[in-house]
Amino acid sequence: MNRIEAERVVRDACQLLRGGTPRGELSDPSLIADLIVHHGLGPLGSWQASRHDTWRRKLAGEPLQRLDQTVLQAKIRRNMVVVALADALKILRPFHPVLFKGLALAELYPRPWLRNPGDLDILLGTGDFDKAVEALQGEGWRLQPSIHRDHPAEIGRKYGFAQVLRHPVRPVIVDLHRDPIDRTEPFWLHPDALTQQTSRLELTEGLALSTLQPIQHLAYTALHSVRHGTFRLAWSYDVHLGCELWRQQIDPREFETFCRHWNILRGVHVGLEVARQLYATSWHPLDHLIPDKATARAAARRSPYVIGHGHLTQHGGWRRLSAMLDLMDHNRDKAGYLFRTMFPSRDLFWFSDTDRPGWGAYLQDRFRAAGKLIQGFRDGPKKRAE
Repeated sequence: MNRIEAERVVRDACQLLRGGTPRGELSDPSLIADLIVHHGLGPLGSWQASRHDTWRRKLAGEPLQRLDQTVLQAKIRRNMVVVALADALKILRPFHPVLFKGLALAELYPRPWLRNPGDLDILLGTGDFDKAVEALQGEGWRLQPSIHRDHPAEIGRKYGFAQVLRHPVRPVIVDLHRDPIDRTEPFWLHPDALTQQTSRLELTEGLALSTLQPIQHLAYTALHSVRHGTFRLAWSYDVHLGCELWRQQIDPREFETFCRHWNILRGVHVGLEVARQLYATSWHPLDHLIPDKATARAAARRSPYVIGHGHLTQHGGWRRLSAMLDLMDHNRDKAGYLFRTMFPSRDLFWFSDTDRPGWGAYLQDRFRAAGKLIQGFRDGPKKRAE
């Protein structure tokens, strides 16, 4: 299948997901269903098809069955995750937990179970993060392997690393966040910027807790949807729904001010424009700004074909790096990011069972890594999935 045919499949899939009627001759129904299920939106595809006779006729047979078969599993998973959240909140209430991302955004969907809740993402707005982790462990939650799990506690605090814990009984993971984005990454946001003022969220099942306010949540969600170099149709659909349903609660000037203050304006603008490309979003809070050339170019790189394909380039290391760079507003930010990528702090090579590496070993290792990074610069553009 060539790129033009593949992009047609993505556009047809997005048309179904947004509840639009089919446009002209439909691309391969099996490929549409496969793509939607692959991106974790099978239940939403099934629900939207159930509301439009035209879609049910065009997808009749195995494609429609594939979508319909995801519904029961989605409902079971939703129930399992909500029960796990209730168990976590019994322990975490004293630490002022704030739910964000997957399960919180699912409340925007026509039925919350239509969105895969994924892991439970909880942001703690206090300085008692380590006590919260200990409290969960004391009730049987188990720390899971992660890239930052084995750093000494002071390193986790310094860089805002999250901890990943598994429910004692259920196959549910909680990502417990000190910062919404840790301090080794570009686009860092101070947690107080998100948690000083929060909104009350009441889940369909009656469970109530705090979540981010619409301005902060939409800005974070838009940035998250495009910054990794890997993509999900669901992430951009979250952005689409946030724009459509939070329109009356978001002042565009306040939204712009927030993004400029935290130096995330281009990344957020790209995320909003990508959602519009996919789902024909009627409004977003940066509509009053004309995208500059860099913003337009970054959005064009994340075309429907690329989002459907799932990643920006074939080359994994270059994929993430190039995704970060083309979202940055200033050359000084790009230079700083490249330097930190080649020469990260020695702290990040310090684990609980080892000492911080000496300067000689550190520099030898980093110059070797810098050589690979430079080679990635040379080869990366050749390996992009245009």
